[in-house]
Amino acid sequence: MLTIVPAKSLLLIVDFQSRLMPSIDQGTVAVKNAKRLIDMAAEAGADLIVIGTHQWHGLSRLRHHSISRRLLHTSRTSIALVPGRRIESDGSSCISQARRILAPVDLSPHSGTAIPYALSSLGPGGTLVLFHVTISKEHAELRLRQLQELIPTEAVEHGYNVVVDVAIDVDPVKAICAAIERLDADLVCMSSRAPRNSSAALGLITQGVLAKTTRPVLVVPQHCNR
Repeated sequence: MLTIVPAKSLLLIVDFQSRLMPSIDQGTVAVKNAKRLIDMAAEAGADLIVIGTHQWHGLSRLRHHSISRRLLHTSRTSIALVPGRRIESDGSSCISQARRILAPVDLSPHSGTAIPYALSSLGPGGTLVLFHVTISKEHAELRLRQLQELIPTEAVEHGYNVVVDVAIDVDPVKAICAAIERLDADLVCMSSRAPRNSSAALGLITQGVLAKTTRPVLVVPQHCNR
């Protein structure tokens, strides 16, 4: 049974990149500072690290070594990424309790990992949407029932508003990003594969959403059960 898991401790990293010492080898800097942040989180007993992301694309990813991307691939702590464009528009990098959260679910054995964390981030009167993408219209009804089964009993008992939705599309990333905009989501919660030691471990769909959305994304490792 899933339980609602509030974060006991939060490690908030604001504009960490600007405080790094200049270095010829920025790749080494990214690796070392990602490790430093992971160590800081462990020492603080943090359940969540919040960090901004530039969302580099294409060749820019080769020129700029990302600390947030390194964290995603190596940290065993949940990571919340706030796109730099959103920080600039809102004037803040903080994630408060959200009113609208989208939780994409692929219905794999561990796909519900992020649901308790999504519920713990939901503000009073807020709505959590469990969202799945299928390529077959014939499977839509079955997928809706499977999503319903993922709603924790505690969510209903505590009055959380949890709804389910299924989209029919051959491109999951496009469908998820469209759902994020349609819902006007304050936060997106996704689970990653574990252990996170490669891009494949993070998952192509999660990577695609991280690259395209302007909304904060909470990535929860599948082994997280605190």
